[in-house]
Amino acid sequence: MSEIGVRGIDLFKIAGESISGWIPSYKTAGPKPTRQPFCSLMEERLLLYLEYHPQVVWYGRGDISAVFAATYKIATSLPTPFSINYLFEGKGHVYLPDAIGQLQDGSLLIAEAGLERDKRQERNQAKAEAARKIAEQQGGVYWIGTEASLSPKRHANLVFLHARRQNFPAWTELSEALQVVWPWGEAACIQEVVERLGERWSQAEKEAAVWKRCADSAANGHLLVDLTNIQLNKLTPLICLAPDSAPILPDPLPSHLERGDIPTELQSSSAKFEADEAARTTVPLSTFDTSTLNEEQRQQFLRNLRAVEAVLAGATIQDTAQAEEMGRSSLGRLVQRTRQFGQIACVPYATYSRE
Repeated sequence: MSEIGVRGIDLFKIAGESISGWIPSYKTAGPKPTRQPFCSLMEERLLLYLEYHPQVVWYGRGDISAVFAATYKIATSLPTPFSINYLFEGKGHVYLPDAIGQLQDGSLLIAEAGLERDKRQERNQAKAEAARKIAEQQGGVYWIGTEASLSPKRHANLVFLHARRQNFPAWTELSEALQVVWPWGEAACIQEVVERLGERWSQAEKEAAVWKRCADSAANGHLLVDLTNIQLNKLTPLICLAPDSAPILPDPLPSHLERGDIPTELQSSSAKFEADEAARTTVPLSTFDTSTLNEEQRQQFLRNLRAVEAVLAGATIQDTAQAEEMGRSSLGRLVQRTRQFGQIACVPYATYSRE
């Protein structure tokens, strides 16, 4: 509920030199994905969780100002900012949740991301209680995403899949061919399905099509694989369920966190997340226009960028290098150069030359 006088925030201004960027969202039915901004790694995890939750019809930021939304052309189904009044220490305040959205039954979704120990503090508990009441009044839900509930390995796999959801010219023909060579419900690995597609298309097109089918299936809850405990690669056994199958739901996010100190078993994971975020904190990666590249350079750029994004999202260099068929030392150097120069470092020989 947007209130007059509540301006909302400029995410990238408050982010400063922290991790920030965009997640392309395919939840809308338009020809192109919409963009959803984030300004912390935990926010990125939450938004991608919502993107791959089959019961979420749409989601967006609940805390951005109308000016920010207009400047960056962010379409919102509800007015922004979505302000929630709450009481703390006898005074009235306004809470702007990280994300809002709608579930399949039409009910309201409100979601918040952050570190477990921060969300257990009394002020954040007051915010959460007010948000839960607003959601319950409309038959909806309030979710809290923390380092304890948003698995880093699952997130790394979602980053890996999400980078492969883009359409490309040969997709329509290849999607029809995939229905023949890889029936719904049959277990197979990427390498095996690529071989079944024959020689009509290039190797890159065939791999892109198989991964896209898996990514689209995952978004609908129809990819049968344990994303929390394995690292996806070309030899991982995968099953894409039929579109009319009941969706597989991810582990639910909590709506309550008890007041008080963070449990001992979560302190180490919280400290590790803060250390990882501090290690990765940098100026947002500058983007690069791929229209200046030929097709071969573009494919190599996209592969390099996928690998770097997976590592920055928490995947290990060893697993990512194996999945992308790269050398571990080469990928390590590529990640360092990308942090320094931005996405242009993923263009072959753009930021270095070999004697």
